[in-house]
Amino acid sequence: MAEEKKIEQAEVAEGEEPEGSENDNESGAEGEGEGKPKRNLKKLILFIAGPLLLIGIIVGALYFFGVIGGASPEVKPEDKKPEAIPIAEQLHDVFSYNLPSMLINLRTTGRRTSFLKVTISLEVKGNEEVKKEMEQLKPRIIDQFQTYLRELEVDDLQGSAGLQRLKEELLDRVNAVTAPIKVQNVLFSEFLVQ
Repeated sequence: MAEEKKIEQAEVAEGEEPEGSENDNESGAEGEGEGKPKRNLKKLILFIAGPLLLIGIIVGALYFFGVIGGASPEVKPEDKKPEAIPIAEQLHDVFSYNLPSMLINLRTTGRRTSFLKVTISLEVKGNEEVKKEMEQLKPRIIDQFQTYLRELEVDDLQGSAGLQRLKEELLDRVNAVTAPIKVQNVLFSEFLVQ
């Protein structure tokens, strides 16, 4: 009996499995054998892809904030931003062109009707000749405004953001009608939603 144990121990030492434990070790060996390559692959990906991703993020952030990315372009005299012009000089050749008050049905989904009463003034840069041209374009301007305003809902006019969007839309539309005359701003003298 002692001789058999010595033989078994010698076989185990050489890498051979003892006869009684073949089935027990095979299932465990297969699980371990399959797990090790997967774990090694995961570690490899983690240790290579992780730092590469981190380096990419850092380089992207540095580029985005202008720390890297080449030399800054030289500023030419014609590329300089204009200095702030005082308001009095800005309004030197600007006149206010008043449109008549408009009462407009707003689009609604229910039975209740909503109205918008608005009086608009346009800031226009120009002289007496431009005033005459604006007078001739007045019906077209009113038509553009009314057509646009009739498509609005009460929710579109809520808050200062809604009012600012409305100003921008009206400014775009009036400049399309009056081109080459430039309207600088749309001002609301009266704005009532009911």
